[in-house]
Amino acid sequence: MEKIIIINKTNGFYSEVLNFKFKIEFEVINFYLNENLNKSEKNIIKEINNLIFKYKINYLVAEGDYLSLINYDFISKINCNKKILFLTDDYDMHEVNFISAKAFNFIFTACPISNFRYLEKGFDSYFVPLEANKNLFKKIDINKKYDISFFGAKKSTRDEYLKYLTENNINVNLMGYNNLPDYNWDNLSKFISQSKIVLNFSNTGNKNKFYSHQTIPHNFFSFKGRPIMVGLCDTLCLSEFSPANQILFNQDLPTFNNKEELLKLCKFFLNNNDQYKTKKNIFVKKCFKYEDHEYFRNILQTIIKKIVHKNNITYSMPYWYIRVFFNQKIRNISKRSNLMVYVKEICEALLLNLNKNKLFQIPIVLENLVKFPFIILKILINKFKKQKN
Repeated sequence: MEKIIIINKTNGFYSEVLNFKFKIEFEVINFYLNENLNKSEKNIIKEINNLIFKYKINYLVAEGDYLSLINYDFISKINCNKKILFLTDDYDMHEVNFISAKAFNFIFTACPISNFRYLEKGFDSYFVPLEANKNLFKKIDINKKYDISFFGAKKSTRDEYLKYLTENNINVNLMGYNNLPDYNWDNLSKFISQSKIVLNFSNTGNKNKFYSHQTIPHNFFSFKGRPIMVGLCDTLCLSEFSPANQILFNQDLPTFNNKEELLKLCKFFLNNNDQYKTKKNIFVKKCFKYEDHEYFRNILQTIIKKIVHKNNITYSMPYWYIRVFFNQKIRNISKRSNLMVYVKEICEALLLNLNKNKLFQIPIVLENLVKFPFIILKILINKFKKQKN
């Protein structure tokens, strides 16, 4: 069996889901960046390359989206035949992801609209929902004792919807809403399986995370993995409008645009059992169309067969891109308690950038020289706390 290395930002929910996905076709080797913050970036890259050479690894997956060490320069220094960028929140980070994607051979994105954007730009891109494995999300034969349920965080307009349902005598059972989620795969599958209907909200709330320019706050109605998770557990989902849902489900996922429409849908399906069963079965069947063991396996087999040609083009990164990743690197370094590692890293990074980009990088150098004493103080405090514990 071919081996694949997954470069994870942390060891947690996301990394576990990726493990289950890729072990369908590969022997998975994990590398966790958060467990290697005591090393310089240069040594982290060296260690990854040593693993690739030692285990004869031909495939690499790296998380994209929110800032970490994973960027164009970092991935370009890793020696692996086929590199895959996995994205889940590209709606929020596309301006960054698009540049990082130039270092990869394939893009796997968990949103169909995002997939079209990369295809439009000439990338070899595939729509790959993250939470779509029947071994993680599965039907449990148990009575459906809850009429309406929701699992997820308390944010955006969700509270307004839930309060409105409560005011109209619709009780919503919650999991992980008013406190940190404590669910594992088994109790989440059980919670969904016990529910006749699970709600999904698409509104992200105001977003203004742009690095290359200033903007104004605005909402996204983004694709969420929740509907597919719910369908794999043999339960019906009612979802707030999202254009991505229309692409995937068409009319097979009941959709609402406001509180009144949601209440109407809840009452209709709770009071019409035959209609509920019919709609649920159609929805569940559509969800299994995207289940990993068939849908994702076909994608993996496709990229395994593809021949990739080395791209010798070197791109000059824009100033804002270099700056945001450099500052993120400094934030990561400041979490360490090893002062010498920090000094070595900061000197290497500043001198390397200055040498490669000449005068272009001077503002970044000056900015971080100003921060230098404060970062050292933070590291010393962290070291003191670590010794005290």
